[in-house]
Amino acid sequence: MEPDKARGLDTEAILLSIGDGVIEIDREGKVNVMNRAAERLTGFTAREILGKHYREALRFGTEKSDETRFDFIEDTLREGSENMFPKEFVVFTKKGRKVPITGSAAPVRDETGKPLGVVVAFRDITNERELENIKVEFLSLASHQLRTPLSGIKWLIETLLAEKIGTLNQAQKEYLTHIYQSNERMIKLVHDLLSVIRLEGEKPALTVTNFSLGEFLGECYEFSRLAAEKAGLAFRYETPDEAVLITSDRTLLKAILDVLISNAINYSKPGGTILFQAVREGEFVEFSVADNGIGIPREERNNLFSKFYRAPNAKAMKPEGSGLGLYTAKFLAGMLGGVIRVESIENQGSTFRLTAPVRQNPLPAGVATEVRQTPTP
Repeated sequence: MEPDKARGLDTEAILLSIGDGVIEIDREGKVNVMNRAAERLTGFTAREILGKHYREALRFGTEKSDETRFDFIEDTLREGSENMFPKEFVVFTKKGRKVPITGSAAPVRDETGKPLGVVVAFRDITNERELENIKVEFLSLASHQLRTPLSGIKWLIETLLAEKIGTLNQAQKEYLTHIYQSNERMIKLVHDLLSVIRLEGEKPALTVTNFSLGEFLGECYEFSRLAAEKAGLAFRYETPDEAVLITSDRTLLKAILDVLISNAINYSKPGGTILFQAVREGEFVEFSVADNGIGIPREERNNLFSKFYRAPNAKAMKPEGSGLGLYTAKFLAGMLGGVIRVESIENQGSTFRLTAPVRQNPLPAGVATEVRQTPTP
């Protein structure tokens, strides 16, 4: 077999036939390659685009704005690193229509590693986006429709338990109490679902204020102290030796820590201990919530922050629960430019750490959650 034949099909023919849109841009920003899929997605022909600067030839942006964005290309050209498209990204067609896309920009290098340009690869996700919107609308509608009857059931049970329409015996009170508790769990689930839908639909604007770290820790402690005592747990907190002033969204920060503390309480056995503390590390503050509860199985740790996920030992101990708490905490941490890490050993306990900036930037970039695997001794 001839060497050329052994290498297979022509590279240019393969590129032109790829189902995803592909555009290659050189170091000067000139578009050198545009395949057929990119032509279909943008409505432009390669003849109209090739040889032009990408800023003159193309338009990318987001669904909720008409502003043109090229930062993902510029960052790749400048830093030589791959950049994924942000959520809700679009390409503007020749006629001005927005097409939802996902993809990335990756650097192109020669044999010596010298940067030659960038390749932008993207695909149409209109169908996926429509399905996602339908799912969100259904969950939102179902959740809203459930709130009214659940509230009505709660009122009726409270009326019965208060014996306003007749005296109850002990067995009847116990049954009604169980019904009341189940209804409360349903109400909480509906509330959690609506909270997640709101977060994913549109990020709330940050309300940044200055506040004392020590005073803030005390507030978080007092909010959860009674729940810890009721569960038979020793709960204490420690503040930094120095006076630290935080500039952040106090409400979102407290919401994250409430989730971490609540989990420590829920998954610790009576007689256990929870330590809540914070230390300053340069321009960041690290909050930690440590317990000696049931811990997290090694094989389950990478799924902890997934929506609706609960570890098997957590479900066995507490059958009720939505699996949305840590997912929400991760989402909010990203809004604050923070990172959540977890260290855990099954049957020995867990430590959750939130690292967040001391001074919140006006437009924080989301940071992915990191799960640290802790080896079993």
